[in-house]
Amino acid sequence: MLASSRSAGGRSLTQRSLVRGLLFASPWIVGFVFLQLLPILASAYYSLTNFNLFQEPVFVGLEN
Repeated sequence: MLASSRSAGGRSLTQRSLVRGLLFASPWIVGFVFLQLLPILASAYYSLTNFNLFQEPVFVGLEN
């Protein structure tokens, strides 16, 4: 690899671009996980349990 393609920090241009891209995408990723993915997984879990607000959920599988 050419020495001119590395920065002073030792990262190549593609690595810096990847880090910058992930930093710009991180608000969307965090929002997706907390506002979409976790509620979907929680509803899938609770649909397989016998659940009420006063007791712990009891896993019943497909008996619901």
